[in-house]
Amino acid sequence: MSVNTGEKNMNSDELIQRYQAGERDFSGVELEDIEL
Repeated sequence: MSVNTGEKNMNSDELIQRYQAGERDFSGVELEDIEL
């Protein structure tokens, strides 16, 4: 499943990796149908 960030698509694994790396601003990310 991919996530639409408005900038690009990323999958749930990338979202988790970015969160673990310290990123916290995911405004604009749509999490419909995403299982984390």
